Amino acid sequence: MCARDIPREKMPSRRKTSLHCLLGTLLIDIPQNCIKEFQVHLNTSSSDVLQEGQEVSMQCAHDLPPLDLAFEWQKNGQTLADQRESSIALRVFTSSRGRYRCVVRSPCGNLTSDHHQLDVSNSVTLIFVLCGVFAVVLMLCLGLAMKYKMKKDVGDQKRKREQRALNLHRIPGNAQLTHP
Repeated sequence: MCARDIPREKMPSRRKTSLHCLLGTLLIDIPQNCIKEFQVHLNTSSSDVLQEGQEVSMQCAHDLPPLDLAFEWQKNGQTLADQRESSIALRVFTSSRGRYRCVVRSPCGNLTSDHHQLDVSNSVTLIFVLCGVFAVVLMLCLGLAMKYKMKKDVGDQKRKREQRALNLHRIPGNAQLTHP
């Protein structure tokens, strides 16, 4: 392994070929040709195309020594605010589409994972189709209800006219309704 713990009292002189990182009472000596041996990987819970509303978790895996580490998450090169843990969980939407990566910041340097492309299928078309079908069904139901109501109202009005006409014939002394 390239990193080794050296007690502070046995600290070697600084060489251009090494990166020295102090952590408490330990000095970690990491030769420059070794810094590339440390790796950071981005592991995700799903590699397929996700549907809107699904949840995905991403983990920043690394083989750095146990130093004072800080994590940063980026989407399309922009730092995600309030994402400072080694793993994140996201509920995805079409706006979540993009290239994600994690950055591990340590006293010995910063390491960045490869990008992970997060693809989210657009279910807006499905929503529009479902809303359209629902609207057509609703209009048909309202139309049938209005037809039934109008038919009932026309029948009620016809009965009321007939009743009124019968009542006028029965009124005694009504001279207008003497025709047979």
